[in-house]
Amino acid sequence: MVVATAWHIRGSYFESCNCDAICPCRRIDGVSGGRSTHGICLGVLTWLIEEGEAVGTDLAGLPVALATRYDDDEPGSPWTWILYLDEREFFDRTRLRWKAPLAMLAGMAASVPFWDQGHPIPLGYIPKHHPAVGDLSFFVGFAVAALVYLALNARSVQARLRTGTRAATTPA
Repeated sequence: MVVATAWHIRGSYFESCNCDAICPCRRIDGVSGGRSTHGICLGVLTWLIEEGEAVGTDLAGLPVALATRYDDDEPGSPWTWILYLDEREFFDRTRLRWKAPLAMLAGMAASVPFWDQGHPIPLGYIPKHHPAVGDLSFFVGFAVAALVYLALNARSVQARLRTGTRAATTPA
C-alpha cells in the first residue's frame, strides 16, 4: 500500500562540482554518462527552503546541503555523500535516534525504481521504460528521506518552528 504525503517547497537550489560543465557523468536523454572530467567528482547540492510544509510542518528557512564524491576507478563507482541539515534537527536530545536511519532506508528503497547507474547496478523500472528521464534515484531518494524524516518529527519540528526556539548547545 502506498501512502501519499502532502508536501510542497519553494526556494533556491544550487549545484556545483569540479567537472567541466555540463557534468559528463550524468545520464542525459537516455544516453549513459561517461567518466568525470578529472577522474574524481567532488560536488555539493544545496537548498534553501523559502516557503513550504510537509505533513503540516512549516519548513520555511531551513537550509540543506549534500556533499558528494565519486571516483571513476573505484570498483562499482559508488557515490559517497554527506547530508548537512540545520543544527535544530540534531541537537534536540529529547528525540529518539531511530528516525533518521529509518528515513534513510525509506529513501533508499524509494530510489530503486529510478536507478540508472549502469553495470553492475540493475536498471530501474522508470529509466528502463522512460530512458529520456535518466537517473533520478539520487534526487528521489533524498526527497523521500527528507520527507519521511520530517513526517516522523512533525510535532517537535512544528513546535520549535512555531515558538522560534533553537536547541541550546554547550561546549564540551
